[in-house]
Amino acid sequence: MSRAGPEKTLQLEQDQKKRYLAAVGRVGTLTAGCKAARVSPHTVYQWRELDDAFVFAEREARNRCADELEAVVYRRAKNRSDILAIFLLKGMRPEKYRDRIGVEHSGSIGTDNELDVRIAARLAEVAASSQGPLALASGSET
Repeated sequence: MSRAGPEKTLQLEQDQKKRYLAAVGRVGTLTAGCKAARVSPHTVYQWRELDDAFVFAEREARNRCADELEAVVYRRAKNRSDILAIFLLKGMRPEKYRDRIGVEHSGSIGTDNELDVRIAARLAEVAASSQGPLALASGSET
């Protein structure tokens, strides 16, 4: 095999990576990137495993896409959509705008042990009463 073979293969791979990253920067998805580069997702997974610079470049491309999308959403939220504005504020300032869900309880919660003690006390009352088992069934006290 001549030296031109591996160099050509390397150049082809670099071109594929560039097309992939450009598409991911525009659309933000693996599928769009693979289609633009004419590679399978498996190929991209291999690039991620073997090429740290590619991983960094892919992350940057996704961030560019997210920034562009965020700018579009911001314009729409500011001019047309209260719902989009709410989502943006929740994302930008979650400490202030996040959903707060609180659960309050009043009274007491009995434990199994407390219930056992109450049942035993009631049974002792019934046993001591002159009405016997009828008091237990009716719940009446003497």
